[in-house]
Amino acid sequence: MIQWIKYDPKDRSIESHVDYLVTCGMTLQIAQHAHLGSGEYGWLIQYNHQINVTHYSEINMPEAIETNEQPSEAAAE
Repeated sequence: MIQWIKYDPKDRSIESHVDYLVTCGMTLQIAQHAHLGSGEYGWLIQYNHQINVTHYSEINMPEAIETNEQPSEAAAE
């Protein structure tokens, strides 16, 4: 389950320039929290498109499983 956090525009504890899963309640996107100028922070996609965000979540990818098998060896079994 995704652990959504309600976005507070005044919260400066959000790490900048790190990908997060974000939503406005209608769509999902990957965005970065960043300084927009004049003391304002917000969410950017592709470093230049500001978007409206109501909730965000850290992206937690599972650890990669290390294996010595090559893809062709696994397919042959």
